[in-house]
Amino acid sequence: MAAPPGLHRLARLHGVQTAYADHEGRRMSASPEALIGVLQALRVPVGDAARIPGLLALRERELWERILEPVVVAWQGRRDDSPGSFTIRIPARRRDDRILGAITLEDGGLLRLPLSPADLVLVEAGEVGGEEYVALRAPLPAGLPLGYHDLDLSVGDGRRQLRAAALLICAPMKASPWESAVGRRGWGLFAPLHALWEDPGGESPAVGEGLGEGPGGEGVTGAAAPGLRLLDRLAEYVADHGGTVIGTLPLMAAYLDRPYDPSPYSPVSRLFWNELYLEPPAGPAPTSVVRPYADGLFDPRSAMAAKKPVLEAGARAFFSDPDREPDELASFRERNPYADDYARFRALVARLGSWTDWPDRLRGRDVRPDDYDRDVARYHLYVQWLAERELTAVKERAESRDVGLYLDLPLGVHPAGYDVWRERELFAVTASAGAPPDPLAAMGQDWGFPPLHPEACRFVRHRYFIACIRNHLRFARVLRIDHVMQLHRMYWVVGPDARQGVYVRYPAEELYAILCLESRRFGSVIVGEDLGTVPRVVRRDMRRHGFPGMYVLQFELEDTDDGSALLPRPVPSGALASIGTHDTPTFAGWWTGRDAEIRNELGQMDDEDAATEIAGRAELGRKLAAGLDIDHGAAEAGGTVHRELMRHMGRSDAGLVLATMEDLWLEPEPQNVPGSLREENWRRPARRPIQALGQPAVAAQLEELNRSREANHV
Repeated sequence: MAAPPGLHRLARLHGVQTAYADHEGRRMSASPEALIGVLQALRVPVGDAARIPGLLALRERELWERILEPVVVAWQGRRDDSPGSFTIRIPARRRDDRILGAITLEDGGLLRLPLSPADLVLVEAGEVGGEEYVALRAPLPAGLPLGYHDLDLSVGDGRRQLRAAALLICAPMKASPWESAVGRRGWGLFAPLHALWEDPGGESPAVGEGLGEGPGGEGVTGAAAPGLRLLDRLAEYVADHGGTVIGTLPLMAAYLDRPYDPSPYSPVSRLFWNELYLEPPAGPAPTSVVRPYADGLFDPRSAMAAKKPVLEAGARAFFSDPDREPDELASFRERNPYADDYARFRALVARLGSWTDWPDRLRGRDVRPDDYDRDVARYHLYVQWLAERELTAVKERAESRDVGLYLDLPLGVHPAGYDVWRERELFAVTASAGAPPDPLAAMGQDWGFPPLHPEACRFVRHRYFIACIRNHLRFARVLRIDHVMQLHRMYWVVGPDARQGVYVRYPAEELYAILCLESRRFGSVIVGEDLGTVPRVVRRDMRRHGFPGMYVLQFELEDTDDGSALLPRPVPSGALASIGTHDTPTFAGWWTGRDAEIRNELGQMDDEDAATEIAGRAELGRKLAAGLDIDHGAAEAGGTVHRELMRHMGRSDAGLVLATMEDLWLEPEPQNVPGSLREENWRRPARRPIQALGQPAVAAQLEELNRSREANHV
């Protein structure tokens, strides 16, 4: 269908991009159907072309009558030493009225903000419905303290007075630097927590071949389910070899029963933690009835079923203990104002299943005491209190060794999870976040979770985003923002074809301000995942605000001048450098072409393309070995090349080099194959137990990485 007159303008006024440049730089225009679908997801009631003129007039009036934007940003550390300015919109006939401002500071203090006509600069004029309006730029006062303040404005006096209010975020121009969090020679080790396990009979690192193997071996079958205690062990090994960071996948609450979705990137909530990894209090062994591993894979459902009775017993004891300090739970509730509500929600899910099938009253968040089992709600309150306590202990023990936690903020949440139920107005529930077609996904991607509604978030002062960031930074010395482009724009899918998605803009300056402010307050580094096709403005703003980007070596190889060899590109100064990520093949899988074999097995690649890819990978290996001056015969197994690539990153100006635990013993199987429902996704235990980090051949690689970092920063 042809676009109805005014549709593109209406879309742009609601922050919708009507076209974008794809990975090859081609202009891709949104279809009228996609624009209408996204507008409807934004709750603009566009049903037919006849409504568009009225909706256009309504939106234009709404924007001009918005005296203040709901959020205003003041910066500390701008090049011109000014905090910036804000915009006031008023009817042109009121331009000579007295305008008064007041700022209520976060600490309760009050600043008057008198605005004389000389302070106000005309930046735009417009007319809607016969009324003329002006937009005036007003200066923000110098010397504002960092924090979240309230800006109030009045125009005129008496009955004709106009009033408006906004959240004023005063933020540092840059987030915390690497030096303040991990030191100038930082390196760390990454391992998915679900993949970690201990060999009960392998306490001595020198045992070597005596350590059991995971998939296909006997060692893992007798191991307990993975828990937060293993992060202590990881921190111990890293500290012993001079490292400063341990990293893992998201640890957020997940559905592990009804419904069931163990993916760390589809959490029930970004505000609460996964009790699967808790260490139960004294009680029967959690694996005494149900084994946490089946057919060589970690079984989260069985592991949770085994652990839950012990945690339930702990909850009953906790709430029946007369000696329990009464303010212990009160202080937890104060730090976690959503905790009781979350506990009731999980109790309702346990009784009724997915909230999308609940009666209207409960879907509308009208929950009454008889609706849920009080003991189940108490269980969920207890495990969240326990999770906070255990994570705090893990963080403190790691930091006592001068090691910090690297956590990952997932991009979205489960559509039937707590966050969407609790904050429904903040999500576009009829759309799905995704990505346009690119070389890795020719049909585009639909990630299956609803995107945040940008304007709705602004009008509630970004409370949900702030809460999510704070929840992570309480524990993380480094926080990776998944798909950092989300700060600028998100690809929304509103139908069955992800190729017909549309980009929606987000208030980037406001989100950067929140991240910079919270980063400084917690002393944590914010890393932006900027892989793939990313607009230049994203990386420009990341540099401007001190957000390191990512350097993934698998994507950073280039031919030498004569084309006979390959070399890795230099690591950008300050970047987070690694050979791969949780979504790429392991080094050995990439080196051998195992990833192409898997994609062929899954039907993502036909036989001919897979054979071509594997052959090309062999040629890549030959040229890379030549570029690194490594004998090709010695390089065939990949270990020599892996060590040399780690040295390349170690000697660079990277802010942090992150090694992957499984690459240290050349594991060929991935932890995840994006875009697939492969049974092994998020379930494969490491082939070797955590004690293998102490084996001489493995430990030597960590020591080598440490030396390369020290050599570059003497």
